[in-house]
Amino acid sequence: MIRRPPRSTLSSSSAASDVYKRQVSTQSTGFCPRTMPVIALFIKAELDAIKQFAPCEDHVYCMDMKNTLGEEFREECMVDPTEEDELEGSKGTCNFHLKWEGSKKASYCNFVANKQVKTEYTEEDARTWVAIAAWDCRGLEPVNWHVDRAQFVASGMEGAEFEFEGSAVEFEDGAGEWYDYDEDAAVPVSITQLQWKFEAIPDK
Repeated sequence: MIRRPPRSTLSSSSAASDVYKRQVSTQSTGFCPRTMPVIALFIKAELDAIKQFAPCEDHVYCMDMKNTLGEEFREECMVDPTEEDELEGSKGTCNFHLKWEGSKKASYCNFVANKQVKTEYTEEDARTWVAIAAWDCRGLEPVNWHVDRAQFVASGMEGAEFEFEGSAVEFEDGAGEWYDYDEDAAVPVSITQLQWKFEAIPDK
């Protein structure tokens, strides 16, 4: 039986929310950060006979979004790096947008390149937190990643490639496990203790 990944607690205090609160509190001192939060998705895992793994190229992230300045949530939002929507009343574009109840302007996010973000998780990264994607968030932020809707690709030590769905990752006690067999190297392979989290990172 496949155990679905745990949903993160939808708390009123989250990565971007805390940054916004700090921005508001610093206005009285005359200093306010010039940029909005960049929210990154971090993963951590143990790799056995796997050289590297990552979400598939142009992976569409299924995430729950929270209103950064309120309590409203929107579930299962599909954020596509190849999608480019025009922003109403602006010349800008975004990868995803929505309007919260009572809001006149759209809230949105864009994938961003950042020196802290890596395109893959490698054997050298094992048991450490690594950012695999990041978004410039305006008025919203991701608070839950639907891992069971993800698509992954992994490489064995001898070059064998494995493609698997997030639903093939079994979760128990907040950590995920995936197992297969590398016929080229004649060894079992696995990704275990898979965990994830969202955190705000510097906009650089």
